Amino acid sequence: MNHNNTFSGHRKALMNKLKDGLILLAGGKEITRNYDVNYVFRQGSDFLWLTGVSEPGCALLLDPKRKAATLFMPRIDDHHRVWEGHVPSPAEARKLFGVPRVAFVDELPKALRSARRGHRRLYADPSALKAWKANAGGLKADPANLADALEDLRTLKDPGELALMRHANQVSGAAHVAVMRGAKAGMREYQVQALFDSACLSAGLKHLAYPSIV
Repeated sequence: MNHNNTFSGHRKALMNKLKDGLILLAGGKEITRNYDVNYVFRQGSDFLWLTGVSEPGCALLLDPKRKAATLFMPRIDDHHRVWEGHVPSPAEARKLFGVPRVAFVDELPKALRSARRGHRRLYADPSALKAWKANAGGLKADPANLADALEDLRTLKDPGELALMRHANQVSGAAHVAVMRGAKAGMREYQVQALFDSACLSAGLKHLAYPSIV
């Protein structure tokens, strides 16, 4: 199922709500667990809601005045691809995520300096401000109103979101049935959880909304 229209609609709704400034969000970053091993990555919820992008190290710049959206992705070398698998190129990302313009994240400072002309505010999350506020010039940082706007918009679910929620509920329901069929006297709680997690993973759900309660 292609949800590009859903994510595009979310970006437009946010730009309509915050028309008087640039909007900048940083995606999540991988966190090292030990040595060269990272924790399983999960994208930040707001960033995922706006883009559908599950890759780490990305950013999103929205310009309501020019009705422009740019997704920034990290440059990936061949060594990374050998160990971590394929990461979409900018051209692939445009098609996959439906964002009109895709660039590399190291190009964001220049893009922000160019886009800030004609704006007075920068609606940015704390991570984005920490990384790129120096490139915002005299724009007034406003993380609070960005958070409020996203909270308001995400309260009401659109048809695309409802479809995703129904699918998740269907998988969850089937996983509960699998647990009821497979659970036997004497099993450990982690074995019961394994039945549920396996059913979800087999159906393509890589992340659960919260840890299983057994």
